[in-house]
Amino acid sequence: MLYRVIKGPTTFDRLLAINAITTKVIIISILLGFAYGRLDMFIDVPLAYAILGFLGTIATAKYLISKKAGG
Repeated sequence: MLYRVIKGPTTFDRLLAINAITTKVIIISILLGFAYGRLDMFIDVPLAYAILGFLGTIATAKYLISKKAGG
């Protein structure tokens, strides 16, 4: 995925790769919370990270669409 972020042929490939990396980070952090037995402590950061990742994707997509439309 990191290769696709750096060398991706299109911007949308890069955006999808960033979303995949975000998803993996969220899953790893939740699994760490489960492994330590403190899921309640580890769940807040992944949720905030997921929301920021989603909003970043929407903002980037809107920017790219408006740029393509000429506005």
